[in-house]
Amino acid sequence: MKIQTSNVELEISETTATIQNAYVAVVFNLATGDYSGIDRTDNCVRFRNAWSRVGEGGWQEPTLTCEAMHQKNVNGAWDKGETLRVW
Repeated sequence: MKIQTSNVELEISETTATIQNAYVAVVFNLATGDYSGIDRTDNCVRFRNAWSRVGEGGWQEPTLTCEAMHQKNVNGAWDKGETLRVW
């Protein structure tokens, strides 16, 4: 079995954080905490405005603030890449 690989790239701005390779991109909206996935082979949005929350829950959710940072470079068995941390 041959596994197709592609280098991973990060783009972080004031409003978005993106982790992508030649095949897929996941774009995080830092203002809303939502994220979307794009198939880069045909530019089709595969999921949009997804979200998850971990925390207090209950009747009143804590105020949402999101930040992003480049965590580290990765040199794995399949390829080189990047780690994106969004919190």
